[in-house]
Amino acid sequence: MARKSANTGKTGNGLITRMLGKTGRVVTTFGLGGQASIQWPRPGVDGEKIILKAIAKGITYFDTSNVYGPSQLTFGKAFRRLHLTPASQSYDRRLRKSIFLASKTHMRYCVASGDDLGPNSGSNGERVRTAIDDVRRSLSQMFGDGRGAYPKGAYLDLVQIHNINTLREVDAIFEGLENPDPRADHIGALAGLLDLRDGTNRTGANPGEEKLIRHIGITGHWNSPAYMEAIQRDRLGVIDTLLIAINSNDKRYLNHQNNVIPVARAKGIGVIGMKIFSDGLYYGRES
Repeated sequence: MARKSANTGKTGNGLITRMLGKTGRVVTTFGLGGQASIQWPRPGVDGEKIILKAIAKGITYFDTSNVYGPSQLTFGKAFRRLHLTPASQSYDRRLRKSIFLASKTHMRYCVASGDDLGPNSGSNGERVRTAIDDVRRSLSQMFGDGRGAYPKGAYLDLVQIHNINTLREVDAIFEGLENPDPRADHIGALAGLLDLRDGTNRTGANPGEEKLIRHIGITGHWNSPAYMEAIQRDRLGVIDTLLIAINSNDKRYLNHQNNVIPVARAKGIGVIGMKIFSDGLYYGRES
């Protein structure tokens, strides 16, 4: 999607690579998403084998989510076979560093009182109330016991606030970001993810001052104005990536390439395309 530049290269297997915005990480432009056969495996299809094959072929960008059913657990099975769990005596640190692993949270707050978890919030996990809960759930499912525990040294390269649709959701994720009050009833997801990135406890939601993530992003499908508002409101430069739906119909319908994508690039944000093949509709799948 990006123009060829000095940041463009190739892997030994011939895959194109590019710098992912201001993350400083070089990744393959062809990545593996955690939906499709990994979330909904058809009879005779093994999602674990798909992940193993992708790594063997040199793909370095991998994406999953807390709302993709068994997807993260399937990644966990593959990672254990490849010795990517930090608790393992045979931990392959070099291979883990070569992989850029992204997950997502649908939760809009990192601190939430009562039943108000924010607009359009959701998670597949029981007892999940906040974005921080979702990060720990991801680590447990992909590197730990799948029931809440995860080993020291486990981390995610990117956590994205998933499927933002409205300006009200943008308001929620930014609540308290620049000056969080641990006594507040609600603090937005961005402030909590920043604590997990920096090993701080400004929100009161990271008392162990754990460093569990490397980068923070946002994702969306249809509302370019909401994503532009989020990027322009981000005075601290917390948002490193934008995962956006885009395909050959973009200019006819959502038109992200003439709206939010130029704004993201101007701020050095890495742009990741999704729905490129419209979930198979271009290849004959019935809608």
